[in-house]
Amino acid sequence: MIDSHTILSLSFYKYDKPFTGSLNGKRYRILRIRKPEEDGGSEILKVWIYPEPYAFEHTDEAEMLSAEFPYTEEGYAQVLGFLNEHIVEEGQN
Repeated sequence: MIDSHTILSLSFYKYDKPFTGSLNGKRYRILRIRKPEEDGGSEILKVWIYPEPYAFEHTDEAEMLSAEFPYTEEGYAQVLGFLNEHIVEEGQN
């Protein structure tokens, strides 16, 4: 199971550095993104899940699953749910 200790706290992401990890043959990347003013100017957490063995930059976008969540405690909890649904639960099948 991926939990808040695995992906660090929400405050880590305020420094605009991606967090990456892997589990069950899949890699994931989490990054806070500031949307432009014309798109509402909100902050989001964007998550990508992609297959091993290649790094994010060397993986075809067509092989990636991504989602966006609000940069809030609730959004952070949704990130955990998304990762567990698509990495942990699928890895158990």
